[in-house]
Amino acid sequence: MAALTVAAVVISRGDTETLNQTLFALQSQTHPLQQVVVVEAANDQDCIELAKSFGFGVVSAGTKRQGAAINAGISALQGDPGWIWILHHDSAPEEAALAQLSRAAEISPSVGIIGPKLLDWNHPIQIRQLGLTVTKSSRPFTLVEDEYDQGQFDTVGDTLAVSIAGMLVAFGVWQRIGGINDDSPGFAQDIEFCIKARALGFRVIVEPGARVRSAGSMINNSDSRKRRFGGRSGSLAKAHTHLATLLWPAWLLPILYLAMPAVAIFSIPIHLVQKRPARIVGQLSAWLFSWFTIGKRLSSRRQLRTFGSLAPLRQLFATSEQVANRRLRRFEEEPEPKSKAPGIWESRSIWLAIFPLAASFALIPQGAIYADRLIPLGRSLDSIWSNTSSQSVQYLNGVSLPSDPFNWFFALVALFWSDSPSTSLSWFILIAPTLAFIGAWLLASTVSSSGWVNNAISLTYSLAAPILLLQRDALVVELVVHAFLPWASYFLVKAAFAFNLSRSWRWIGLAGLAGAFIAISSPLLFGALIVVSLALGLQRIRRLGVLLWFAAPGLVLIAPWAQFAWSNQAFEFLTVTSSAQAAPIALYQDLVWLSLLAGLALIALVGSISRLKLALPLWGLAIVLLYASSLQPIAGAVGTVVGLLLVLLVLIAIGLESLGSRPVMILGASSLIVSSMGSALLFGAMQPKTFDYGQERQMPALVVAASDANPETRTLRIDLLSDQIEIDYLWGDGRSQDEISVLYEFFRPSGEFDSQLAQFAGSLIAGNPAGVSDLNKVLGVDFVLVVGESELSRQVAVALNSMTILQPSGQTQFGQLWSFISSSDALHSEVQPHDLRELQIAALAAFALLAIPTPGSITGRRRVRSA
Repeated sequence: MAALTVAAVVISRGDTETLNQTLFALQSQTHPLQQVVVVEAANDQDCIELAKSFGFGVVSAGTKRQGAAINAGISALQGDPGWIWILHHDSAPEEAALAQLSRAAEISPSVGIIGPKLLDWNHPIQIRQLGLTVTKSSRPFTLVEDEYDQGQFDTVGDTLAVSIAGMLVAFGVWQRIGGINDDSPGFAQDIEFCIKARALGFRVIVEPGARVRSAGSMINNSDSRKRRFGGRSGSLAKAHTHLATLLWPAWLLPILYLAMPAVAIFSIPIHLVQKRPARIVGQLSAWLFSWFTIGKRLSSRRQLRTFGSLAPLRQLFATSEQVANRRLRRFEEEPEPKSKAPGIWESRSIWLAIFPLAASFALIPQGAIYADRLIPLGRSLDSIWSNTSSQSVQYLNGVSLPSDPFNWFFALVALFWSDSPSTSLSWFILIAPTLAFIGAWLLASTVSSSGWVNNAISLTYSLAAPILLLQRDALVVELVVHAFLPWASYFLVKAAFAFNLSRSWRWIGLAGLAGAFIAISSPLLFGALIVVSLALGLQRIRRLGVLLWFAAPGLVLIAPWAQFAWSNQAFEFLTVTSSAQAAPIALYQDLVWLSLLAGLALIALVGSISRLKLALPLWGLAIVLLYASSLQPIAGAVGTVVGLLLVLLVLIAIGLESLGSRPVMILGASSLIVSSMGSALLFGAMQPKTFDYGQERQMPALVVAASDANPETRTLRIDLLSDQIEIDYLWGDGRSQDEISVLYEFFRPSGEFDSQLAQFAGSLIAGNPAGVSDLNKVLGVDFVLVVGESELSRQVAVALNSMTILQPSGQTQFGQLWSFISSSDALHSEVQPHDLRELQIAALAAFALLAIPTPGSITGRRRVRSA
């Protein structure tokens, strides 16, 4: 045994703690070492001094490339040893490890490489690695991984490859191969090296009796403190394509490289549904890496073929049974501790959702809603979709303004009832408090296990007097905030504290979609949600990387709006996203809101004293929202005030839950429930609605039919309902809610077209045909609609009837209608989608795929190794 001469080469990466343990273990080996050389690849002076203190040789390699570092260590050896033992700074062998490896080397002269049993650094009972191979597709495969060491694998056997960490390699084999190929991906280097040895006719075996503790930094390709693009998934994918290039038949290589983009792109939905988005970046990085370094891949293939035949290697590849068993072992599951608190179904609290519905009974849809700031939507999904995320508005001769971001919600509403979007919107207004009740109950359950408390909070939130008044006024934007804010908050909390990573990604998918509704309704409140997500991530640091993605859909949806506000220095428009919302109000002047918030704040202040650690951040958020409610000069502050209401109720839930006396807790919750029922009666069932129902069509049937045949149809509407004459220039079948832009009120361009339109309308009202035909060749008006039943309207009708270029079309429910005998189609204005719309759709689709439930995201289990 003593005749076997061994020299050790230790690759250090600047970690003195692990290096010290490794060098001490080397010094304690029962088998003599001819010499030891420490190669400091990170140029860390402390590591260099540490190695010298052990009396070992030291080389400062000046490179972090593994093959070059090992070659530098071998070049520093004094004389040629029979064998080289390669260790990493974090691979500490047990005392008899080298003796076991040496015994295996002496038994068979055909053995060229021997690998030890690598054990976890902190838990030596757990096997980290015991032999390497590849699957049939050439993906790296560890034969034993994350198994408890009970001697079940203690059999010396041949394997395709072993890890470089702890590898004992014959010096002659190393010289003939030329060392590690640094042009290969990290996860492929040890496999490629061992394949070359196999091709030369040498055996590669594992010796389980040689035990080496390993922290796995270089095994996991993460020794560098700067994470590589794509992470571990990207490194594995790069190794996969590299090994496939080495081992696949030559005729398959063109197919492999040409198919990489398609595989990377078409696998994106699969990875999202599987809740493994990190693999997307990994596959994309592997594709780009393989394409841009194809010369190096093919050069490695040619070099490998010079060593000998690879045909015998296939018997050492992982079998289908091994791959299946590994998949089962990898997904060993640890059950989630059962929660003692009943859910909304188990507690039967779901039946309380009937109360918000009952309070809204008088709002059962009877058609399209006509309110102060709300008119019917477009007649179909197609018409609404054309105005969603568009960069032009069909006002006058076409205005280059981005459409309201809130049109995304109108498009979603239209999906549920494409033939009658306005009726679908009416149903949402009816059920919005019910949606808010369920979301608030779930959110309250994250801080309270009492059904009484959860019921009180959710009923107070859904039946608060100001909320019911919003419903009576059909303020759809504010109702969207009210309905979806508790859901978004609940999903964020669940994503932060999810039991397993798969479930966390599913919750973040749902949170991203719910947060997008908040973003297109109240950008200020969405900003507060982003702060909440970051705070949760800092509290649950392991989920920070997941929670950071929450804001992606919302930010993408409001990006065109923010871009316009930035380019025009109109930052006040970052507080508003739609024209269909409440006008600006001062919170101190609204007695209903003021009395409600003041009362709840007083209760919350008293109740949250006992849990200040949890309550203080929420109070900070409440103050921020209160201040933000004063920063909205264009639209109402209701969105942020709704957020303030929810925060106060969560604080009350915390206070009630912390009460030591259950009777007192029930008494407090009962008081809130009784007050919410009173609010439902006074401000719900007994409060008349302030809007009317009507038909979705806003123009005469003749105009609608003409617009269906020709979308370029234009109508001049002359409004004589008041003392003043108002004119409007309408495209198609009229102006629906989704075609209105709040920007138009402030950025309406004025020019020659306005003066031509005013001159044209004045000539028509006066009955003066001179120049009307010439003007209409520019304006292209097809119909004239006169609205009103006054004496002035009758005079205008007489004037229009006297003009031979107009043909009377009769009295309609919308007013008197005339059509031009001939009109010009010279004017064309098309709604153009914004450049970012495809990206917006992709973001929504990606998060929708993340939100799809899978077995891993539903079952309360997780991998044992990540426990």
